[in-house]
Parts: sequence; C-alpha cells; structure tokens
Amino acid sequence: MNGLDADQLQYLQDVLGISSVVLPEAAPGVASVAASFNAAPATLQARTRGSVGNARLIAVWGRLDGSGEAEILAEKMVSAMKVQPAEVVWIDWDSGGEGELPQDVLDLLESAAPRPILVFGEATAKRLLPIQPQIGRWLDYKNSRYMITLSPEELLSSAEKKKTAWAHLQIVMKEL
Repeated sequence: MNGLDADQLQYLQDVLGISSVVLPEAAPGVASVAASFNAAPATLQARTRGSVGNARLIAVWGRLDGSGEAEILAEKMVSAMKVQPAEVVWIDWDSGGEGELPQDVLDLLESAAPRPILVFGEATAKRLLPIQPQIGRWLDYKNSRYMITLSPEELLSSAEKKKTAWAHLQIVMKEL
C-alpha cells in the first residue's frame, strides 16, 4: 500500500482523533491519496496515474498496492495495445477495502467518453458497475464504454486464458 497502512490509519483515528488525512504524491503523475474516517458510507482509497487530457484509454485495476508480476503484466497488456504510457489513465484502489469509490473516480469514469474503459477482472467490474458485467463484451453505462477482461492475477495462474484476454484487448484496440 502507498503511505500509511490500515493500523496506522486506525491509530490516527482512535488515538489522535484525526478524521481525515491526505497523503502526499507518491511519485510524479500519481494523484494524492485521501483517506476518510467515520464517513457514511465509507470511501475507499483510490489513486489515478496519468492525465485525462492526453488519455486514449482509461484502465481500471482494483488494487492499490501496485506491486509484483500482476501490475507488470497489466502494463504489458496495455503496451501491447500500442498505447503509450502517457496516453493511459490508470485507476486503482485498495482491493481489501470496503465502501464506495471516491466521487472523483466516479466522475472521471462518467466523463471518460469517448475513451474506452478497460477493466481488469470481474471483481473490479462488479465494484464499479451496478449491473452484471460480461467479460469480453462492450458494456455501455452512463455514456461510457467498458470492456471487462480477465485480471492479471487470473492470467498468471492460468496461462491458457491469455489468448482470451488478447481477444478482448483487440476489441478495445479497434475503438482507439
């Protein structure tokens, strides 16, 4: 996780009585991460990388830790689509968290049109969309187009599914 862990955040809330905290940028191009306490409903920590103005693609991956083979695979998948890193906005959040996505993330997704939104994994899609997602098919919701593909973790554990994921990416490439 970026910044503070859950125990540290709980300490800030319980012992020091702090109701919210904004962490500084972790790296160039990474938006500040905000954590809210005692919010009803709860809000997940989320992070975006990239500039919407230059973006051709919005990529959503429901993980905030951003480490390891799965993140590398997701980035390689997008790169294989012939999309430059500066042309992608990545959105991720704390996959272990509960609650709603921050409003700024929802606003970004709603304003993404005509850019396609590539969602990695059915669990991420279910978190984003109030309707049943279908892997490998375009889903139009609130003026935006979503393509749900397999998660990088799934592909790492089951290499035979990579061909299916590549077919999904090719569908998105036709829209770019």
